Amino acid sequence: FAARLVDGNEFQWPRTGPKDDEAHPPIHPTQFVNTLDGKPKKIYEYIVRHFLASCSHDCVFVESLVEAEIAGEVFEVRGKAVKALNWMEVFIYERLTDKFIPHFVRGEEFEPTELRMTEGRTQPPGPLEEGDLIRMM
Repeated sequence: FAARLVDGNEFQWPRTGPKDDEAHPPIHPTQFVNTLDGKPKKIYEYIVRHFLASCSHDCVFVESLVEAEIAGEVFEVRGKAVKALNWMEVFIYERLTDKFIPHFVRGEEFEPTELRMTEGRTQPPGPLEEGDLIRMM
C-alpha cells in the first residue's frame, strides 16, 4: 500500500485537523521497524496504518435507493456500493457500517434470486467501554 501511494501518484498531504495543542506534531512513524513483537508491534502497526490512511484519498461510494415491485407490492432498500476504498483499504480498524448493495442504474430491471421475510427487534447499544471512549477522542 505504501509503495502504491508513492509510486502510483495516490499520495496526498494529510489534512490539518481542527485542533492544535502546539505541543507536538501528530503521532506518525519516523522509520521502518520490523523487530517488534506483541503489543508494541500492534501499536506501531496502528500508527503506520493510520498515517498511511491520512495520506490517502477519500473512500468513494454511491448511496442508492432501490425500489422493486413484486406482485403489486413495492419494496425498497437503501445501501451503498463502494467505488474505491482508498484509505479504508489500509486502515482496517474502521469499516463502513451501512448495508452494501450492488450498484444499480435508474430504470434497470432485475430478477431477485431469493426472497425472505424475517422478524426481529432492534437492540440497544452495548455498554460503553474505555476503548470506545479512547477511539472517540
